[in-house]
Formats: sequence, structure tokens, C-alpha cells
Amino acid sequence: MRLQLPQTTIATAMVYCHRFFLRRSHASHDRFIIATAAMFLAAKSEESPRPLNSVLIVSYEICHKNELANFHYLLPVDWFEQYKQQVLQAEQLLLTTLDFELTVQHPYNPLMSVFNKIGLTQTVLVNVAWNMVSEGGRIAVRLLKFWIKME
Repeated sequence: MRLQLPQTTIATAMVYCHRFFLRRSHASHDRFIIATAAMFLAAKSEESPRPLNSVLIVSYEICHKNELANFHYLLPVDWFEQYKQQVLQAEQLLLTTLDFELTVQHPYNPLMSVFNKIGLTQTVLVNVAWNMVSEGGRIAVRLLKFWIKME
């Protein structure tokens, strides 16, 4: 991904989305806008901030594939400003919905400390364990997407 975010930041954004949609309706909120706001907020809270414009461009390209490059003439003149305002409003909604509780405990640091203690830092087992932890969050997101499609 072009934002070059650490895995913990991506995992934090996924947790923020999970927490948000546990409290708010899927039908009432655009999941792409909420996900973009969650990524922007997670980058700030995990101390790997990215400029809002960069996050918006990458998000829009992912959500709308080739529209931006091929059909830019169909977009309103102020589409970027509108999109930016939607994401900033979603960030505020995200913060209030989460009661400003942005702390997320990830298993990455404890996992690596265990492997360091037993002397396994660069092995296949470490890579497999890391991938299993990372995939656990992604599987939950895939199940959530499947559930939304079923509605």
C-alpha cells in the first residue's frame, strides 16, 4: 500500500471500525468513509501519521478503482473538498462513538517478546505466528463484509 503504514496501525484501524460498528448501524453509515476516518485516526494514535490528503487519495482510489484516473471529468469540481469534509466528520463521529478510548492492545509486542526470550527471532515459526495474528483481524473483517452483503 502506498501509505507504508506499520501492521499495528492497520490493525488499530480495523479495531476502531469493529468498535464503531458494534455501536452504530451499518445501514446508516458509509463503511468506506468510516474506514478512511479510522485509518487516519489510527495513524495518528499509533504515532505514524500520514497527511490527510494522502490518506484520502489512496482511499478514494481503492474504493472507486479507476474512476479517479479514467473518469475524473465526471466528478464535481469540489469533490475532493466534499470527501475531505465527510472523512473529518466521520473522524469526529468515530471519536465520540468510541468515547475517545483509542487504546488498543495488540498481540504483536508480547508475541515478539516471547520469541525473543526463547531465542527465536528470525525463524519460520515467528513468521507463521506473526501471519496468524495478522490474519485473525483480516478474517474478522471479511466475515463482517460477508454479513453486510447478506443484509
